[in-house]
Amino acid sequence: AILARGWRQINYERIIGSDIYLVRWLRKLLGSRFVYAAPNKSFNIMLSTIIESSGVTLCQRLSDNLKQVEQALKAMPDVIDRYHVEKRFAAPGTASKGRRLDDAKIVLRPTQAFTVEQMKTNMHINRLDTAVIAEDGAVVVEPERHDFKNFMDYERAKTKYQGGRRIAKTKT
Repeated sequence: AILARGWRQINYERIIGSDIYLVRWLRKLLGSRFVYAAPNKSFNIMLSTIIESSGVTLCQRLSDNLKQVEQALKAMPDVIDRYHVEKRFAAPGTASKGRRLDDAKIVLRPTQAFTVEQMKTNMHINRLDTAVIAEDGAVVVEPERHDFKNFMDYERAKTKYQGGRRIAKTKT
C-alpha cells in the first residue's frame, strides 16, 4: 500500500482530538475524499450515506440523525466554512401525518486552512510519485533546496536522487 500509494496523508492529531465520534469520522472522510478542496468547490454527501457508512446509531426519526450530523459539522469550524442542507421529504399520502424526512443532501464548503492543507498533501503525493530507490536501498524523493541547511548537502542529495532507479507503481 505504501509504494502503491493506496493511502492519503491526514492530520491524525486533529482527528483524534475530538470527543465526538461523528466528527472524527467526518474529518477522516473529508481528508481522504475531498482531495479537490477549494473555496469555490463543495463536497456533497447524503445523510443516508453518513448513517450507513459511519456506523452511527440510527435514531427513530431521521431528523434526529440530521441534528447529530449538524452538531458534528458545527464542531468543525477549522474544516467546514459553511454548509447547507437540502431536505428531501417522503411522498405525500404515506402513512405518516405531515411531512416526514426521507433523506437530506448536505453541501459542505471548506475553510481556507483546510484547502491549503489538502493542497500541501496533494503536492506531497505528487512528489512521492517521482521517488526513486537509491543504491543504498533508501527511498529518496526529489530534493528541494529549501529542505537543506547548506548547498553541499542539497547537491549530495540531488546526486543520490539522480543515481536512483524509479519505483514502479503497483496497482491496488
